[in-house]
Amino acid sequence: YENTLEKYEVTEEEEENLRNLQENITTVNFYPFVEKYITAENMLVLISVKDDASSQLTAKDRQKFFDYGLIELSELGHRDSYLAYIDSGSVLHELRAEGEESVSVVDVEKRISIKSAGFYAGDISSIKINGLDYSYNRRGINMVIYDKNTRSVVEIAWFDTWQNGLEED
Repeated sequence: YENTLEKYEVTEEEEENLRNLQENITTVNFYPFVEKYITAENMLVLISVKDDASSQLTAKDRQKFFDYGLIELSELGHRDSYLAYIDSGSVLHELRAEGEESVSVVDVEKRISIKSAGFYAGDISSIKINGLDYSYNRRGINMVIYDKNTRSVVEIAWFDTWQNGLEED
């Protein structure tokens, strides 16, 4: 799925930004995090799941996903593959697959590739921008927030929705 992207020379600044984001892991509450970005102008919200992201999702969680326009996420099943690509509040791509099928999408213009493979499909989450993988690649929902104005990743997050719910504080 990445072969459609031409070779890109990663800058030192991009590599440094990735290291800083990965080293500064903080605990964030899912809903305030998502609501801060899901409709924000000039922001890309990129989502990929790994392993199983559905075990602890409640009916309330699923309704909120539906309200955000994430219909496939609201219907996520046990160990499904899933990804979403949201641009300034508009869901451009949302894909879900069951069993041994993975899902992927490539935006050649923005140099973004997203791949999700549930447990039976390869067990991977990948969210690459300019060849750098910003996904934590951990069980559950992996997210990357990209600012189109600054052309940089501003936040990365991971939510273990297999073990923990998405309770609101």
